[in-house]
Amino acid sequence: MSDWLITCSELLPIDDFQLLLVMIWAGWKERNSRLWDNKVNSLNKVFYQVRSFILLLHSVTQKKMCRRRVFKPWTPPLVGWLKANIDGAFQVEMKQGGVGVLLRDLDGHVVGGICMKVDTIASPDTVEALAGRAACELVAEFNLSPVIFESDCLKLVKTCSSSVEDDSTFGQVVADIKDKFSTMPCSFFLHIFRETNSAVDKLAKLALRLGFSFRWFGSVPTELGGLVSSLCNP
Repeated sequence: MSDWLITCSELLPIDDFQLLLVMIWAGWKERNSRLWDNKVNSLNKVFYQVRSFILLLHSVTQKKMCRRRVFKPWTPPLVGWLKANIDGAFQVEMKQGGVGVLLRDLDGHVVGGICMKVDTIASPDTVEALAGRAACELVAEFNLSPVIFESDCLKLVKTCSSSVEDDSTFGQVVADIKDKFSTMPCSFFLHIFRETNSAVDKLAKLALRLGFSFRWFGSVPTELGGLVSSLCNP
């Protein structure tokens, strides 16, 4: 096995070799889960675990190497899944924030969302976590899982998959997210670049600026209909 991996490392491009290693790791992890914990994940879940890890790896290496980021448009989820893009906006002087969430299906149709102002916020990371919690609450309330939660806050994505406890305000909100995840089988967080998350970024800033408080599942509120349509159908 070790000789084969050495050969692969010499023959494959670095990105392909990284993908190979992650796939081996994911397969081994799934094998242990089935053997020791009697838990079976779907192929979709394993696929998105691999994709999430690769995207995290690339985002870290690209930042270290100061490479120019290439814009990647929003991509729809697989059949049977929904995708929730989340973002937060922060006003440091007033300690206020705005939460933006858009829940979309395979065809890119908006089936739910949140545009809400929040007060007494300590940090931008906390606003991002509040956006994640609000999205999880919406998904759990209407039993919409499985869902991919996409965020451009790398700290939030990493913390949601970590077992380390955090007593800060941010950590307490993340703990609420983890608790909600127990009712949402196969759902998980995925890191994306800010450029791909522009629609909810604008929604969060709008909530902060105008003091909106909208939360919906089904038809988009009339006050937001035109804006949401323009954001999701450029």
